Amino acid sequence: MKHLGLFLATIISAHAAEPQATPHPVPWEFASDRYRVTVNGKSVSVFLASMNLHFASFDFTGQADVQVTINENDYNRSDGNTYLKPDEFWQGNAVVRPLSRGIKPKTDGRKVTFSITQPGQYAIERPGTGHFEDEVLFLFANPPEKDVPLQNDPKVIWLDAGTHQRSVELTSGQTLYLAPGAVLYGAINIWNAENVRICGRGVAVYNGPNSRNFDSGWMSRPNWHPLTTHNVKNLAVEGVTFVNRARTWSLQFRRTTDSTFDNIKVIASTPENLNCDGMDWYGGGRAVVRDSFIRSADDCLAIFAEEASNALRVDRGGGGHLPSAPQKQTPPTRGEFHSLKVERCVFWPTVANILRAGWNNQSLNTTDVTIRDCDVIHSRGLREKPWMGADWALFTTVIPEGTGMCQHRDYLFEDIRVEHSFALLGVNWPQATLRNFHFKNIQIAGAAGKSLIKANADGITFDGVRINDRAAQSPNDLNLTIEGDAKNLRFSPAEK
Repeated sequence: MKHLGLFLATIISAHAAEPQATPHPVPWEFASDRYRVTVNGKSVSVFLASMNLHFASFDFTGQADVQVTINENDYNRSDGNTYLKPDEFWQGNAVVRPLSRGIKPKTDGRKVTFSITQPGQYAIERPGTGHFEDEVLFLFANPPEKDVPLQNDPKVIWLDAGTHQRSVELTSGQTLYLAPGAVLYGAINIWNAENVRICGRGVAVYNGPNSRNFDSGWMSRPNWHPLTTHNVKNLAVEGVTFVNRARTWSLQFRRTTDSTFDNIKVIASTPENLNCDGMDWYGGGRAVVRDSFIRSADDCLAIFAEEASNALRVDRGGGGHLPSAPQKQTPPTRGEFHSLKVERCVFWPTVANILRAGWNNQSLNTTDVTIRDCDVIHSRGLREKPWMGADWALFTTVIPEGTGMCQHRDYLFEDIRVEHSFALLGVNWPQATLRNFHFKNIQIAGAAGKSLIKANADGITFDGVRINDRAAQSPNDLNLTIEGDAKNLRFSPAEK
């Protein structure tokens, strides 16, 4: 019996060590046959998110052997344009990002094959991809689910596989579970609540009534974003994919504290390529974002003062960013945000920045912000005419009008890998104060975008910053213009 038990234990252990893959189904309303995807020989359904953005999602352990085949484009061919044939689509050299994962795909005609051994979010692309209209297939490779709630728990709203056209209102103590293959076609609203959880492997798709002609996405109101919170404490969001097809901010949090976001994915895309932020906070704090993905059509992350009505209500016409005419001054709105930790995330802002702190007529105090071990797989990069005196940047704070006095203190950007040209700082706010900013082990693979410090700054350290593999040891190396009172700028040699 002893030998039999050892034999069975060996068999069970060997079976558990075998690679496993569990594809996530896609309802027919959102399914696409543009790509055929298999993982460890299993077919994985493809989800058409928005415009030319597709994704395939699965759970796995061990190693995942992936094969992607591009199929014929079924778009209307009567427009007179010449479309690439499938055999030419990958140009013989498909790219899998983030490049830091070290994946070297094999391209054979219309087929791309590669293997992954760690969960994460990946982009399979043609060479030269980067414009917001470019076609991309995202691969969301998840670890197995943990702590799945009980379906019959009265505090659980359980959405099974299939399409659910509704909005969901969550109250204190409730859990929303989106099963693999579930699509919530609507909005999630959480007002005046605590201890709320959103989890699963499903998808929330939002295509609301927001205007396409001007920016109203900043408004804090129910059913105006894929996820909106107001006065919430202890929020956990895990595993879910959010697709934003409207010209509005994607995940908006007002007076929300003690929140965690683990393995979430945000895809925001509209033809206007404007006003589709990834995650925005109006005050609050103590937020953690880890192992997540944001493909935004504006800032990936943003922090604002608690009261937004005066601070952001400006007429921006069709341009989306700058007011079309001088605005009447209003008293500065005030707010505080403390503690944001962002780790092991993948970002793609098709326009704007990775992190913005403050906008317009605000008095905003922020402290303790860390972004660490993240990849920027695409960016807007260099611009012919820098906006507000600088290019899009890793960190920005700008004030087109108003007199808000802002203070930003104790920021750390560490181990950030930018795969295109980009700037580090776009600070054009003379009334703002920056203290103790540390840029450590930053790699920008292209040219240095135009950076600007037009503020009061004390203690900004550039430690191991490399621009196109050259160590940055002076403001000139960073293409950095200093117009404010900047003291104690320090440069340390790049690490080998």
